[in-house]
Amino acid sequence: MALSLLDDLSHTHTTEAQTQNQTQHNMLVKQRTLQGHNSAVVQVACCREKGSSMVASVSEDNTARLWDLRQKERCFALRCFVIDDPLITTTATAQGSATPTTTAANSVAFGVGSKFNNTLWVTSGQSLLCYDLRRPEIVVRESSKCFASICKDEANQISFSSDGGRIAIADDSGDVLLVQPDTGSVLKRLTGQHTNICSSVKYHPRKPSELVSCGLDGQVVV
Repeated sequence: MALSLLDDLSHTHTTEAQTQNQTQHNMLVKQRTLQGHNSAVVQVACCREKGSSMVASVSEDNTARLWDLRQKERCFALRCFVIDDPLITTTATAQGSATPTTTAANSVAFGVGSKFNNTLWVTSGQSLLCYDLRRPEIVVRESSKCFASICKDEANQISFSSDGGRIAIADDSGDVLLVQPDTGSVLKRLTGQHTNICSSVKYHPRKPSELVSCGLDGQVVV
């Protein structure tokens, strides 16, 4: 499965007939293909570090991949993170035991701040996983942190606060969780704002205490 990015480049084109009165602006679209996933791409995230050209993606093939947009035309992943931690999610049986199940990765975000700027965070099922981007392997099979079953229901999107102190997670229960990234402890659970699935959540890029969430109930909550 290929992921395509469109770079909009505004150029000015002037013909001899138009030089007296107007300048025509055309939008040229340059398409770049990121090649590697073998199933549907669920979400893409851009690194917020100044000057960074890194992009991450997650797919239903149960992997997260890291890309460098400085590569021209067709890009191939620099790193592949295999989401195969047995603690990702569990299904309780009638006897009270737990059986590991496989769930596709569904959200990705780059870590923020001096403490987490070399990390990639992925949700899969109800769990939150962290991967160290400094690891030398091309294919990384183990997460550095795994906070299993942290959500009540399947997670949909994660967002780092601009100071790196909190992660917000939107899930299918309609809740938004505020999580401490060091320990995985739930600092706060925002409930009752959505009457259906909470599909998206984003922190304000400059105000670490403000966020917005959207749900399938048609509500946008600030």
